[in-house]
Amino acid sequence: MANQWDTNDGDRIARRLAAAGLSYRELEKRTGISTTTLQAWCKGRGNPTISKLRVLAQHIGCSAVDLIADPPIGTDRDAVIDALASTRGQLDHLAGLLGA
Repeated sequence: MANQWDTNDGDRIARRLAAAGLSYRELEKRTGISTTTLQAWCKGRGNPTISKLRVLAQHIGCSAVDLIADPPIGTDRDAVIDALASTRGQLDHLAGLLGA
């Protein structure tokens, strides 16, 4: 029997979306995946296909595997995601300074 999508999977997606700094609305425009669907996935509802996860991952800067699997044992997942979010903020700031 296939694994069911659950809140742990949803939390993983929600954290990646936050780290990417993109709104649901912006992701909908970029991916064609509706805001309602994205919100449901972040709550552990629905059952996204791997093709949809690949599209989403491409736009938030990770792999589809990152959206469905925990990092290797010994990795502090929260620290890694926080570091990614911080780096994203620094890059956005630099881009603003450069007028990009």
